[in-house]
Order: sequence, then structure tokens, then C-alpha cells
Amino acid sequence: MTQTGATSPPGEQVQVSTESTRGATIFTSYAAREVKAYPVFESEINSFSVFNGLAMISFSIASALFALAAGIITSAIFAETLTPAAAILTKFVAPILIIASLVALVVGLVANVKRANVWSQIQKETKG
Repeated sequence: MTQTGATSPPGEQVQVSTESTRGATIFTSYAAREVKAYPVFESEINSFSVFNGLAMISFSIASALFALAAGIITSAIFAETLTPAAAILTKFVAPILIIASLVALVVGLVANVKRANVWSQIQKETKG
């Protein structure tokens, strides 16, 4: 579509075009990357899976036990008087839960370290 005479000085005609290319414009860019492939045995994949599962379960147990202990301690702090059961929970059960939580946390951290050791061993043994 072309218009003539749109805001032009007297005696001059300016052509304005509203036509453009239709559709999407695609510009191709070429890129290259070097990918390193690691030969991994099925037993190593299984050990990754075991260590990932152990870490996930350990961290979940640690957070659940710690949350339970924190709930017991928080309730004891805000209670005016403790029942005999609450006193036992506060003095014996909550510390045991915190210790068990720390043990589960350490187990999860050890599982993560072992998994990292397996991966670094694979990288070290891979040539190329």
C-alpha cells in the first residue's frame, strides 16, 4: 500500500510504504561446543542412585526429627506448667531427637561425599 502526498511540501510527492516482509524472520547462528562423554559402568550408576537415595532419606529424617524436637522445646518454653509427660519429653526425648537428627545429617553428608568421590574417580580414570 503506497500513499502519495502525505505532508509533503507543495509540488513534491513523498512515497510512504507500509508493506513489509510477512511472517517470522529466522536468523541462523552457528555454534560449536565440545562435549566430554564419560564411560560409566552400571554398578557406578547404581552407586550414584544408592548414595542419592541415602542422602535424600537421611536429610528428610534429620529435618523431621529436628522439627519434632523444636516443637517439643517450643511448647515447653511457652507452657506455664509442664505435665509429667511434657517434662519427660522436654528433658529426655527432645535431646535424643536432636542427637538422632544430627546423626542422620552426618549420614546424609557422608553419602554426598561418597557420591562425589565416585564421580571424581570416574573423571580421573577417563582418558581424553
